[in-house]
Amino acid sequence: MFSKAAIVGGRGYTRMELQQEADRAASRIPAGVSAMVAPDVRTGEILVRAQQSRSVKSSAELRPEPAANPRIKFRVELVSDTPVRQVDGWLRGGGLLDLKDGGSLCTIGFNIHKDGMRSPSTAGHCAKSTEARRYANHSGDGGSTEIQRKLYYEGPEGDFARYGPGTMTSTDTYYYDWNQKRYVDQVATYAMTNEPGKTLCKFGRASGAVCGTVNSVGVSYVNPGGVTVGRQVYMNGGACIGGDSGGPFYWGGNAYGLTSATSNGNCWFSQARFIPNALNGWQVVTR
Repeated sequence: MFSKAAIVGGRGYTRMELQQEADRAASRIPAGVSAMVAPDVRTGEILVRAQQSRSVKSSAELRPEPAANPRIKFRVELVSDTPVRQVDGWLRGGGLLDLKDGGSLCTIGFNIHKDGMRSPSTAGHCAKSTEARRYANHSGDGGSTEIQRKLYYEGPEGDFARYGPGTMTSTDTYYYDWNQKRYVDQVATYAMTNEPGKTLCKFGRASGAVCGTVNSVGVSYVNPGGVTVGRQVYMNGGACIGGDSGGPFYWGGNAYGLTSATSNGNCWFSQARFIPNALNGWQVVTR
């Protein structure tokens, strides 16, 4: 009587049988291989999806012996990307700033702090609207949260904004390339920045990690609203394009600034050392 009740929809297998076969398939996955095993109670099929690697080069290596119950089948797939990721609760510099509905907007700069609180920063022109936005980590970490603008500034000190951290915790690290993270050790000084020909790099969601050289320090531009945005560094190269705005300019663990504008493919950035002036005492988080 019990076995009849456990059979799924008259399909000839029980939930226990299906789970036991799924567990057997999972036991065949080598240590260190990213994979998922998903039994489908409706069809009796067990999907084994794993990331192709040096340890696993063909699906045959992961295919179990046929199930004792012939109504249970296995389907094995190899994919190039990680098939499943845990959600990360850390909010990092260099993350993604999206519209609330998911459309892409800008890039997050370095995290900033004041009075024991931490928040993400970005370019001021990315935050003219008071509407809620969404922060997202890079795909390798996962995790996102709705964030609200707290401070906005475009003027002689640069181009900056602060958002609240939402439900995530702001760290002292930043993405310097896709899924690549490092700590912020210090904010670049005037002496560190005012070196024409010095190589600096930036990360932006549109063009990724690209480096250029310092052309001029302390320059300004007039934005479409007629506001003069000052304290800028004008770069030779850097390949800044729409969507990169707000992202971190850096060299190693040194925070130089946030991408502000582009002209003829060359980047402009607001200097991180002026964030406290522009955002009421908030400053870059360092370790």
